[in-house]
Amino acid sequence: SLRATAYRTYADLTLTFPEGVCAITGELAGEPGKSNGSGKSSIANAIDLALFGAQSRSLADEHNPAFGDTMTLELVFEHAGETYRVRRTYSAKGRGSTTVDLERRWASSTENGHGQTASTAHSEGWEALSRESAAATQEHLESILGLSRPTFRASSFLAQGDGAAFTNAQPRQRK
Repeated sequence: SLRATAYRTYADLTLTFPEGVCAITGELAGEPGKSNGSGKSSIANAIDLALFGAQSRSLADEHNPAFGDTMTLELVFEHAGETYRVRRTYSAKGRGSTTVDLERRWASSTENGHGQTASTAHSEGWEALSRESAAATQEHLESILGLSRPTFRASSFLAQGDGAAFTNAQPRQRK
């Protein structure tokens, strides 16, 4: 799932992706057949930003101050049988600041009693995986994913005008 607040044209966006989704498509509201400007690239970019952060030093360029002082991007994803949540925020207060948090979902069950008094207690939550710095957290996230931004973009992020990036890459780059 993806949640974005004060991001580009979105005051508050919440999307839940169906299992196995392989493409984001869309038409411009009220204009059948026209898809430019419908927000597809913004959604794909939000996923990229959530996973890898801003290419510049800050998320300020993505923040829309008309929707508030703080932009949040939150991505919940499954990888290798585990569920993770990465959250990036940009606050325009003061000189501006960017944060990143990484968490893994945990769950447990405990059986209590016997016979008719038996019950099972379930609990779940998020385990913090953030490190001592944003750079260290980013490095840990990329080690979990086994992907860098260039690999992610070349293999699963087909940006507008960049359709041949994967096929034109050298074999060692595709690997």
